[in-house]
Amino acid sequence: MLRRVISGLTDDEIDILSCKPTDIGTHSLRKGSSSYALGQVNGPTPVSVYLRMGQSLGKLKDRYIHFGEGADQLCGRMTAGLPFNSEQFAVLSPHFPPTVTDQMTSEYWNDLVSGFAN
Repeated sequence: MLRRVISGLTDDEIDILSCKPTDIGTHSLRKGSSSYALGQVNGPTPVSVYLRMGQSLGKLKDRYIHFGEGADQLCGRMTAGLPFNSEQFAVLSPHFPPTVTDQMTSEYWNDLVSGFAN
């Protein structure tokens, strides 16, 4: 599916990507966002980034190493593209009225986010 979408891009859209379509794969977003987060001065620690990515740190480390206070939020905001060196980094997440949130059941989220129920 990804290849089909990429092959349908116009030349202008490919120019916006700033890379060759053949360089884009299913893990590009995960790898790119982790590289971006790890490249920030005073950014999150590598352990925080790896845990956010869902990577294993090894059996012993997985048991004893966990997120620090606020590390997951820092990684999430950074990989969401919020400007790290700006007051916009502290912007609140979207808030939805009860008429919308009432529809967001566990089944809804499980259909939307792979592995949500786990």
